[in-house]
Amino acid sequence: MNRARLVGARILSALAAVSIALMTWSEGVCAASGEIGRETYSYGRMPSTSGISYYVDVGRGSDSNPGTYEQPWKTIQKAANVVRPGDVVTVNAGVYAERVSITTSGGVGAIITFQANGAVTVRGFTIRGDYIRIEGFHIDLSANRTCNWSATDYAIAVYGDYCDIWNNYTTGSGHGGIILMPDSDHALVQGNVSHQDANDGIVIYGTNHIVEFNDISDVRCAPCNHNDANGIRFHGSGHVIRRNFIHDIGFTNNPGYTPHIDAFQTFSVSGHPPAQDVIIERNHVRFVEGAKDGSTTVYGFMVANATNLTIRSNVIEAWGGYNTGSTGPNSNVRIYNNTFRSSLSYPSCYWPRAVSLANTSTAQIYNNISIDFSWAHYSISGGTDIRYGHNLMWNSNGSTPAVNNYVVQPTDLRGVNPRFVSFADDLRLESISPAVDAGYNAGTLVPVDYAGVSLPQGAGYDIGAYEHVASVSPTPTPAPSGVAAPVDVVASDGTFTDRVRVTWRAATDASRYQLYVATSPTGTKTLVGETTLTWMDHLADAVNTPYSYWVTACAGSVCSDYSVPDEGWRAAIMPPTAVQASDGSYSDKVSVTWSPVAGATAYQVFYADAPTGDRIALDSVIGTTAHHTSCAPGVVYYYWVKACTNGLCSAYGESDSGWRTLPAPPAVVATDGTHAEWVHVTWPAVSGATSYRIYYGGSPAGDKQLAGTSAITEFRHSAIRPGVTYWYWIAACAGVTCSADSTPDTGWRTGRQLTLTTPDLVASSGVHTGSVRLTWSVPPGITAFQVLRANQPGDDRDSLGGTSHSTFDDITAQPGVDYYYWVVPCDDEGCGDAGAYAVGWRALAPPLELRVLYSAESGGLILSWWPALGALSYRVLGATTIDEPKTQLGTTVNTQFEHNPATQSMALGVYWVQACSGARCSDDSQPALVATQRTTTYLPLVVRE
Repeated sequence: MNRARLVGARILSALAAVSIALMTWSEGVCAASGEIGRETYSYGRMPSTSGISYYVDVGRGSDSNPGTYEQPWKTIQKAANVVRPGDVVTVNAGVYAERVSITTSGGVGAIITFQANGAVTVRGFTIRGDYIRIEGFHIDLSANRTCNWSATDYAIAVYGDYCDIWNNYTTGSGHGGIILMPDSDHALVQGNVSHQDANDGIVIYGTNHIVEFNDISDVRCAPCNHNDANGIRFHGSGHVIRRNFIHDIGFTNNPGYTPHIDAFQTFSVSGHPPAQDVIIERNHVRFVEGAKDGSTTVYGFMVANATNLTIRSNVIEAWGGYNTGSTGPNSNVRIYNNTFRSSLSYPSCYWPRAVSLANTSTAQIYNNISIDFSWAHYSISGGTDIRYGHNLMWNSNGSTPAVNNYVVQPTDLRGVNPRFVSFADDLRLESISPAVDAGYNAGTLVPVDYAGVSLPQGAGYDIGAYEHVASVSPTPTPAPSGVAAPVDVVASDGTFTDRVRVTWRAATDASRYQLYVATSPTGTKTLVGETTLTWMDHLADAVNTPYSYWVTACAGSVCSDYSVPDEGWRAAIMPPTAVQASDGSYSDKVSVTWSPVAGATAYQVFYADAPTGDRIALDSVIGTTAHHTSCAPGVVYYYWVKACTNGLCSAYGESDSGWRTLPAPPAVVATDGTHAEWVHVTWPAVSGATSYRIYYGGSPAGDKQLAGTSAITEFRHSAIRPGVTYWYWIAACAGVTCSADSTPDTGWRTGRQLTLTTPDLVASSGVHTGSVRLTWSVPPGITAFQVLRANQPGDDRDSLGGTSHSTFDDITAQPGVDYYYWVVPCDDEGCGDAGAYAVGWRALAPPLELRVLYSAESGGLILSWWPALGALSYRVLGATTIDEPKTQLGTTVNTQFEHNPATQSMALGVYWVQACSGARCSDDSQPALVATQRTTTYLPLVVRE
């Protein structure tokens, strides 16, 4: 079995999972908000089912041969020069002193494959064609490395699109193990091992690549004299980087060098485009060495000039976690549900920190655990719209975790033990961990944790990279408020950041005015100055401090008594502008936004039920958005925002009104043939609704018509044809405000009971894998049919829908299960009786993605495949060659099966799998061929089982 082809039993368990929809991304992440579309596909592209099989054997081949199994070629380059779309080149064991250049392209469904059969050592590949697959090669450049920044500096250089780089072993390169060049697109780099490559393990340019399940270690500086030793360097856009293990990169193995060590690195300078729209998830980084001095760093992430970057569900064990570089700003960065661990033994003078954010606009830092960072767990400098909270910080020596320019939030857990299963080697959360259910609701932004567990499992999201099985609102800080201005004298309340402006009414016969100030209404008055105008500015010394002001009017040498005083103050920061509250855009909140204020570190939001009503503190936030979730639907509220810096806040900014709509009613139910004269539609009550609107239509996407309104949660609809299926939607209303339409349900009425000719019904039995197909004759005068189904002849019959045609596909049937079907004929007056039933069942589809891997533990072969819908078991078949008779090897209820040729005295070369439900089984799957050489690598996980 080829060792580089198989990256171990732990990777195998992940590869056996169901097809992964790699994205329709949404940040707008990932779904939290600006979605980027991306095609959905699974691990790899389907292998070609057509094409020619060629063979290469350095020991017994000749390039003048035809390239057959019996007469193979000698060089891989000969094969590369001959292949056409769909061809497969099998390279037999040996050392090939050549670097292979591939310029021919495959195509959709016709990938050109180069696969190693045994221990195949080669000097690298340069791929300039599209749809090329390189699998299972050992690429050693130690004796032939170059340092000229060209394709030959890398073990594998990919220029083409839709290329698969699978399960290869690279070492000794001059500049990196694998590089995806700037013009490349949609590569899948999976299951490779990079050991002792130079500068970078993997380098990513181009667009829309997937880099997963790779093992990168011991990156070197020598002999090309690099200053970096990185795991993965990435540029370009649309990438997904996940489930990689980057470890044991340090200074000990780089004597004489002081490299900058980053597991993930990006930047943008000449020739290196900025990274954007990239997801980095579920990776494990383990570096055991800290920074050697102030000029070196060891980080999980070093990020500069990145836009729309999502970092989620990673485990980072390193001197530092996430850091922003100095070559340019970053924007729209989301750091969610990661576990960062350092060591208190690292000197604090070199500034180790979990997250260091500088020159970043629009960032979110939520649900992270940081452990043992000796300088600061979080450090923020510069930037705008930085939001954070629900982060757990702990130092194992009991000291208070330090932060730098990070305002600890009420939702943060500072100095709290996360209670891991094992602090040494198992970072999952115990059931009593304070991080359980204490996280921010990330929605679809964080779909799964490090181990692939769906979020959330309990009452809320957990903090950290692991979700256990199974929320704290910020306490608003009251903002200072001004005093109402008197009639005569008005002092500005936080209107200016450099002065207080005092105005007054003109006094009859006055030629000049004197302005006095004191620190309180009863304090000693001090003359500010004189003026002939009716206003004057006071350059107050203290910010956000009230001063009392008086004015006297003077004529000649005679001045009046002091006026009634007024208080005013100079603001530390200006109030926000462009305040906007949503008007019915949401059913669960009013969203309030505003423009950022320079220098603001936080904002305080207030609301009232009238423009002059009492203002109530709503929230204190870091960014420029707040949500009012406790508001009543259909009620107009007024909102104000203050900007704050260093604990001091501005005056109230401008206000805006907003309101939330009602949620759509859930679980709408319409009756299916229960009543002759009407369809009865019911739904649950919606809180705050005073009435409901009922809409109907002839299709789910067609035009809707208003059927009527109701003050209760039911409605009878009679103005419809019998036997015809209609879709029903409900909108909840309060006054003139109504919700969006509900999810529809279908219903129909029978009309008068008629004696109609029943159609002859036939149901398919195991013919189609996607449905049970029903067909019947159409008697004269029949205009519609209702289709019913039951599990047994005497069971209650469920309505599947109506049609005016003579065929119907039941796509909801489970494969392999018998169902009983009836068809009810109807005309414009009513419906007749159902005729005789027909029995049908849906065929099972063959399992997809059958793979054969070598088990280092048992020495056997492990077969794995994707689950098939409806399958209760799987039948495994094998044969010596693809043309030989098949032998049944056994059955299993799992999606993997181990066959040990040594213990079972049966060495097979081809395997198939059938999906079964009882005695019914699918056709054979696509065959999986077995290689002959064994090698083992594996991806260590944090969890030990």
